[in-house]
Amino acid sequence: MATFTYIAKDIEGNVQKGKMEAEHKEDFFSILKQKQLYCIDFKEFSEKKAVKGSKIPMKQLVVLCRQFATMLTSGVSLIKCIDILYQQAEDKKLKDTLLNVYEDVQKGNALSRSLKAQGKCFPNLFISMVECGEESGTLDQTLLRMATHYESENKLQNKVKNAMIYPIILGIVSFGVVLLLLLFVVPTFAEMFADYGELPAVTQLLLDMSEGLQQYWLATIFIGILIGFSLYLLFKTVAFKKGFDKVKITMPVVGKLNKIILSARFAETTATLYASGMSLINVLEITQSVIHNTYIDEGFIKAKEDVSKGIALSEAMRQIGIFPPMLSNMILIGEESGRLEEILDKTAAFYHEEADAAVQKMVSLLEPAMIIILGIMVAFIVGAILPPMYEMMGNIG
Repeated sequence: MATFTYIAKDIEGNVQKGKMEAEHKEDFFSILKQKQLYCIDFKEFSEKKAVKGSKIPMKQLVVLCRQFATMLTSGVSLIKCIDILYQQAEDKKLKDTLLNVYEDVQKGNALSRSLKAQGKCFPNLFISMVECGEESGTLDQTLLRMATHYESENKLQNKVKNAMIYPIILGIVSFGVVLLLLLFVVPTFAEMFADYGELPAVTQLLLDMSEGLQQYWLATIFIGILIGFSLYLLFKTVAFKKGFDKVKITMPVVGKLNKIILSARFAETTATLYASGMSLINVLEITQSVIHNTYIDEGFIKAKEDVSKGIALSEAMRQIGIFPPMLSNMILIGEESGRLEEILDKTAAFYHEEADAAVQKMVSLLEPAMIIILGIMVAFIVGAILPPMYEMMGNIG
C-alpha cells in the first residue's frame, strides 16, 4: 500500500488537493478518473516503515537541524520543510523516519509529539527542545541552537574516536603477532626440544600454550564467544553497569578525561536547555539522560531535590562531588551575575579544549605502553626458547 498526495482539477476547472492510499500508481490514477479529476501533480510515498528504535546518527542530526532551521527562517511552512527533508534524504532509515513524521504532522499532531512517536530515533534532548521551540514560537532559533550543540558534541566524539584508532590497530597487530608466534613459530621449536629432556618451566608453559591453541582452537573460540556474551549480559545488569561507570571516572588518566568530557557535556546541554526557558528541574532531568552515567544518577536525583527546595544549582552540583570545582564555581558566577547561559557556554568551550588536550595526553601515554606490553610478550616467548637452544648447541659443540 502506497500513499499519494495530489493536485488535480475537476471538470469545472477548480483546483483540488488531497491525499489517498492505493496499491499501485495505476490504481491511484484509476480512482482519480472515477472521481472525474485530472491530475496536475502528485507525490508517492511508500508504505509507512516500522523504523522505531533506529537511532539517527549525530552527524545526520546536525545536518537535519541546520537545514530545518534555515528553511523555517526563510518562511517555508513546517509541513513543506519536512517534505523537502524527506525528498533529499539519502539514508533509507532517515528517509522512512521523516516519512513517518510527515504523515503524523499532516494528521494535525505537533512536531515534538511526532518526533517522540518514532521511538528512540531522536534524542530526548532534541524532542524537549523542539517542544519548547513550539511553545515559545522560536522553533527556527531552537533548531539552529541544536545544530550548534550537536555539531560540538559530534566533534568531541570524533576527537576521542580518531585518537583511539592507532592504539586499537596496535593492539590488534600485537594480538595477531603473538597468535602467529604461538601457532606457527613455537611448534617448530617443540620438535627441536622433543629429545631435550626436562625443559625449564617457562619453556614448557609456552609449549603447552602453543599445543593447546592448536588442538583446542575451536574450544578456545567458543570460550571467547562465551566470555563476550557473559560480559554483554553483565552490562545489562544495573549493579555491574553502575560499577563500570564508576571505574570510568575514577581510574587514572582515562577517569580524568571522562570527567572533563562529562563536564563539557553538562555545561553545553544545560546552557542550551536554560536558554529555551525550561525550568531547572527539567533541565537537570534531561541533562541526566544526556550524560547517561548510572554512577552519577543518584547525585542528579539529589540535585533535583535540592533545587526544588530552593538550593542554588551551583551548590547542588558541588554536592554531587564528581564534577571539577571549576564547574560549580562558574555556575555560581553565572547565577550571581544573571548571565548563567553565557557563562555555561564559555565553560563548555573551555572543557572542550581541555578534553582535546586530555585525549592527546592519553594517546601519548597509551601508545608507548602498548608497545612495551608487546615487547614484554615477545621477550617472554624469546626468553623461553633461547636458553634451551643455547644449551642444546653447547652440548652439540
